[in-house]
Amino acid sequence: MKEKENELWISPIDKHGDPVDATLIETARQAWPVVIAISRQRRVYDVGWLRETMENIVHATSRRIRKDRHITINTGYFVTSCKNEMKRYATEEADVDLRPFEELDSPIDSSWEERLHRDLIIDELLARIDQKHIDLVLLRLKGEHWKFIARTLGISVGSARVQYCKTLKLLREIANNQDSRPKSKQKSQNA
Repeated sequence: MKEKENELWISPIDKHGDPVDATLIETARQAWPVVIAISRQRRVYDVGWLRETMENIVHATSRRIRKDRHITINTGYFVTSCKNEMKRYATEEADVDLRPFEELDSPIDSSWEERLHRDLIIDELLARIDQKHIDLVLLRLKGEHWKFIARTLGISVGSARVQYCKTLKLLREIANNQDSRPKSKQKSQNA
């Protein structure tokens, strides 16, 4: 009976009446057991909220994929997106007594989708570099010291710093190339 309670249901039609990519729904179902396990670790026991969150993430991602067909999504993307929403939820729960009920009942705002799209872009960027460089960037973004990063990755401190700078430069170039691509398509369509 408990497994039935934890099943994931995702509507194949989003709030705009558009069909949702079936592959995304299946990928979300594969990620669901991990999301449930993480929610238990973080003491987020509201499975209904978690289901709704996953459905919103899948629907928003499906809309994004219709615009950018070259994007590929894996289970890690859904797990990370849900973890980020759990973190936000936990923060908001601490403030819940200070907020009016109308605000709590309001629909999800556009900034939520913007955060989701930002995470998708970050995942796309990270998919273009190898795991060692991903680890380097993530450790540094977590605020780890250079000595710890160097020891963890088995390189010198100087090498860690240089590789970090080169990796950021590469990621910026990739991001800038992605930003310029849609604009050039737009200009050719307007001409």
